[in-house]
This record gives sequence, structure tokens and C-alpha cells, in this order.
Amino acid sequence: MTRRLLVVFLLLMFFLNVQQLPNLTMVASSDQPWEYMIGHEISSVAISHNGETIVVGTYYPYGALYYLANGELLWKYEISGSVYGLDISADGKYIVAVGRDVKFMTRDKRLLWKYHIPTSVNSAEMTPTAEYIAVGALNGIHLFSKNGEELWHYPFDPFKTRCVQVAITPDGKYIAATSLIEHDGGYVYLFSRDGDLIWKKKVSSSFVLSVDISDNGKYLTVGLDRKWLLLNKWGDVLYTNNELGGRAIAISKDSKYIAVRDTRKVYIFDMEGSKVGGIDIPFSEETGIGSPSKLMDITPDFSSLVIGIMHGENKIKVYSRFWGYVHVTSIPKNATLYLNDRYQGKVPQTLKLFPGEYRLELRKAGYFPYTESLTVSPGSNLSITAQLTSIARLSIYSTPSEAYVYLNDTLIGKTPVENYRLPPGFYEVRVSKKGYQDYREILTLEGRKSKTVNVNLVLLNGTLKMSSEPSGAEVYVNTSYRGITPLTLELPPGEYTVEIKKEGYAPYTEKARILPGEATEVITTLSLLNSALTIFSEPSEAKVYLNDTLIGNTPIQNYKVTPGTYTLEIVKDGYESHTVEVTVGPGESKNLSVTLSPIKGTLTITSEPSEAEAYLNNTLIGKTPLDGYQVIPGSYDLKIVKEGYQEYRVTVTLKPGETKSIMVALLKLEDTQTTTKVAKSTCGSGFILLLLLPLAIKRRQQK
Repeated sequence: MTRRLLVVFLLLMFFLNVQQLPNLTMVASSDQPWEYMIGHEISSVAISHNGETIVVGTYYPYGALYYLANGELLWKYEISGSVYGLDISADGKYIVAVGRDVKFMTRDKRLLWKYHIPTSVNSAEMTPTAEYIAVGALNGIHLFSKNGEELWHYPFDPFKTRCVQVAITPDGKYIAATSLIEHDGGYVYLFSRDGDLIWKKKVSSSFVLSVDISDNGKYLTVGLDRKWLLLNKWGDVLYTNNELGGRAIAISKDSKYIAVRDTRKVYIFDMEGSKVGGIDIPFSEETGIGSPSKLMDITPDFSSLVIGIMHGENKIKVYSRFWGYVHVTSIPKNATLYLNDRYQGKVPQTLKLFPGEYRLELRKAGYFPYTESLTVSPGSNLSITAQLTSIARLSIYSTPSEAYVYLNDTLIGKTPVENYRLPPGFYEVRVSKKGYQDYREILTLEGRKSKTVNVNLVLLNGTLKMSSEPSGAEVYVNTSYRGITPLTLELPPGEYTVEIKKEGYAPYTEKARILPGEATEVITTLSLLNSALTIFSEPSEAKVYLNDTLIGNTPIQNYKVTPGTYTLEIVKDGYESHTVEVTVGPGESKNLSVTLSPIKGTLTITSEPSEAEAYLNNTLIGKTPLDGYQVIPGSYDLKIVKEGYQEYRVTVTLKPGETKSIMVALLKLEDTQTTTKVAKSTCGSGFILLLLLPLAIKRRQQK
């Protein structure tokens, strides 16, 4: 928290420091144009060379001349018909107006002479002293002297010619003219002062609206409906400008600029055709697009301008100061000035600029360029004092390189950053690279000084996340116990061996690569360990059934089973089957040893007389009669004994499950010899003898 407050404080101090170095722009003054309401449709305007005197002509039925000086109407001269064209001398002393004829007047309203031309007269222009007056009429081009003498006439066919415009050089050496020839097109002409046609050139298939010629006669400008042209003195078209049409056009006295009037614009171009300034006329004051009219005139030095308005209100608007002035200084001094990227020299200096938008730039070694956008209005006077900001240079290197560099959280590039230019002040530098800890530092940069920062970036730990199903398994990383799943560890970058163990399950091993600043996951489902059964039986070779499925004969060793509870049945012929339930845990090996019990035989023993003792293998088993006495299969020595009777012995063999009945007639001791002899002679089997002996004894007694 303390560190954040420090950063905020330092940044605040920096911004306060910057605000103490203002770039000052001051608008001093601006001459507003003056207007005069004419009240009737305007056909032509002209301005004296000093910009103080204006003449205006109007159309029929209110044809008239208006003479204004310094914004005031001095007089009005009504004319029968229309004033199609007019001009004024440089000092404002003389006026020429044309319509049905040519009228030459003084500024005190005196008509000095009039010349009648039998066709409509469209235009007139005179030299600055009125020594020569060029006139354009449907019947051709006329040149008059100051006293009204027609010096020459170059004829046109008045039935095919329309819209004739003229211009003359200040010395009267060259006269330029244009005309529209019906069904042919627009032409440009150049005449000598003597009336010789120097050349003629077709430039359009429609109207040619205006023409002017430079004071030295080297250039001609021609205004068309939607474009304008610049020609050289031989009639070659140097370029065509399609930015706007030329309803009125003029070349400056120094042949550096061209003024072009369209319906809603007056733009200034240089001699290469690039726009350098101008004004846009509001929609309410735009010029109509009807018949050609000279609704703009500008002084030869382009310092004053008059335009005629023919939309809604018929008036003139006069810019006594068309230029604007910009005075530029710098701190420190002697900065280099560029205007619209063009070199202007060192400051301080005052620029004389046409109205328009400009981009001003000041440059000085060791300082940031100062730039400002300017809007220059007609007659404006601007003063700019530019406080240049010195340059501090910052170089940042990092190991490893290609790290992002941020200044006050703004990305400025990747390392190495060399000689990065900054204003003096406080900055927070942050160097960031994936997989490494961010490096941060507060820097103080001083103007016109360099600072270098070397950064050794530290690798970030990576994250190892381990989980298992089931959970609770032990985790070993590089054989070291680290906990039980689920488990998250932060580890330095590198390769690790992860082992996950749980009792009863097969251990899981995986190689895990930890990357700086990244998470690596080890996820496993543990497999249960198999259990094993070993089964012995006595006797062997008994069949073993596991859940009613025969799995083999004993002995069975390490029989694999999944952990669980099973029913084992061990079966062997002649033996009782043995059934047992066995539960084995995961990975457990269980041994089972079974001694099978043979299936017993059954003896039924009777004697005559009864109550004799019966012995099997000399073991008393009871007294006769014995019914269903069970014995293990095999051979036995059966002995039956009763006091007073001869002992009886016999070998009895029983098979598993076999039932035998034995009946014995015991002999009294006195009858033993007789009985034995009879028995031997009568039967070959002791068993039969035993059965018949009692009957013989009984019969003998009866005798």
C-alpha cells in the first residue's frame, strides 16, 4: 500500500511539473469583412489595387454602377440595360463598364467617353493606369486607348460566339481572351498589344467562364464549369485542377498564387496546383450557377478581396485584409519553424498566411518538436509562444531480452529499448516477460540527459497440481514425500518424477515438466491391485469351483482375482465336497489348505444271540444290533464277542458310501467243533456259514 501511494505521489508531481510548462497560443485580433446590400442581381465586381475602392455592376432591369469607398456608397450610376463586366484602375480614378456599349468614367461619376459595339459586350479589363482597355464582345476582341480610340478589333462570328472574357497584362503587352463557339467548344486566345493572334487553343467542349494572365505574360489561368487550367505562354496545359470550378480566377502580381472562385468557395493555390488557403462561403451566401458573372476580384498582392453574393440577398462582402498574421517565438530561442512540413527558417518571425488550416511545427536539437494546428481567418493576428520540452533519453536492457517494457503502464516496446525519448519527470518502469517475475522501478529522468537500466529477470516458480481417484493417495516428488492428493505445489522450473501411491492400488508414476509461471497438472485414476488365491487339498487333484466356475484341480497356486468375497467349493470323488467363503483385500495373497473327508460307508450288524460286542480293529463300537454305523471306507477286522459263545471274526471292506449288513449266528462253545466241521463242508463262504449255522443248531436240538 505504501509503495502504491509513493507511485501516485510521484506521478502527480510529474504531471504538475508538466503543467508548469504551458504552450501559449494567443489570438490577438481579426479584421471582420464589411458588407453592403445592393438589392439587385449583381453581375460583376472590381476592386482597386489598394483595396479601398469597390465598383459593382447589376443586371437589367436595374442596371447600374455602384461606387463605394471604405464601406460607403459614394454614388450610383443607372444604366439602361445591364452591366455585364467592369474594371477599375489601380488608384480607383477610372472605371470601365460594358453591356450594350463601352463606358469610360471617372470616380467623380463623369462619363469621359462611350463606344457603341453592335453586339453584347461581356467583359472588360484595363491596365493599372487605364492606358489600355481590353474588351470582349460577341463580335470579337477590342483594344481601346485611354482616350477612347479603338486600337484594333479581332473579329468573331457574333451568331456563333458566346461568353467572351478578356484579361490584359499591366503593360498591355499581352491580351488573353476566351470564347464559347456554339457546336464546337471553348477556346483560349493570346494576342499581342498590336492585335496579332499569337495562338489559339481549344480547352473545353462547353463554357469557359474566366481567364487571367500573369503580369509577366508567362502564365494563363482558365476557369471552366468544374475545373480550372494553368497554361504557359505557348498555350501548353501545365496541369488541370479538378478540385473546383473557376467562375472567377486571378493570378497574383508575383506569379506565386492563383485565386479561384466557385459557387461556395474562394481558394488560393500555388503555381503547382496545391491548395494553400482560402475561405468557404456559407450556403446562404453562395454564388448562383446561372450565366457567367465576374463575382470576385482580388488585389494584385492578394491582400484584399471582394465577392458578390447572389443567393437570397444581393450584396457584396469585402475582406480589406485577406491575409492573416501569425507571430511565432520559442523558449528556448532559435527553434526552426515548419509550416505544413515546409521549412520557414528560425523564430522569432511573423508569417503572412492566407486564410485556412495550418500545421505549425517547431524543432530544436535536444527538445521535443512542438506542434499546433492553426486556423487563420482573414485579417486575423495570432501570437504563439512555444515552450519546448527538453528530451530525456532512456535505455533499458534485460536478461533475457525480448521482455516488454512499460512506462506508467504504457507499452513502449521490447528490450533492448535504446535511447527512448521522454519529457523529464518521474516514471514507473515495468519490465515483463512470460515466465519471469515483473521488474519494477521508479525513475527520475532529467532533460537532455540519458539513463540506462539493466535488468536481470528472475524466473517464476511453476505450479504442480496433483489429483487422484480415489483421493488420499500419497505423493512423492523425486522420491520425497510431499503430502496426499489433492495436492498443489510451487516448484522451480524443471523436470520432476511424480509418484502417487495408495494401499491396495498399483502405484502411478509420471514425468512432469514445470514451466515458469505456468500450471502443470498430474491427474490419475489408480488401478486396484489384483489379489491371489493358493489352494491345497488332501488328497490333491480335487476340483475347485470359484463362484460355481471351475478354475482347476488342486493344488492351485497364486490364482489372480480382483479383491472381493468369493465362494470356493472343493470337490473330489469319494470325498465330501468342501465349501468355504473367502474374502481377499486389494493385493492380498491368501492360502487355503483343505483336508477332504471321505464319504463314509454304513455297517448294519446283527447277531444271534444279540447283545454281542462288536469290535472294529479291536475297538469296541457297540453291541448288536448296530444299525447304520458309519465308518471311513477301507478294510476292517470285525470281531463279535459274547460270553459263552465262540468269538466271531471277519474282514470287512467298505467303499465310500457303501452300505453292508452283517448277520452273525454265534456258536456256543460246546458246539464249536461240530459246527465248524459242518460249516466247512457245507459252504465255501464264511458269510453264508454264519447265516445258516443257527438254523442247523435248532434242528438238532429238536431231534
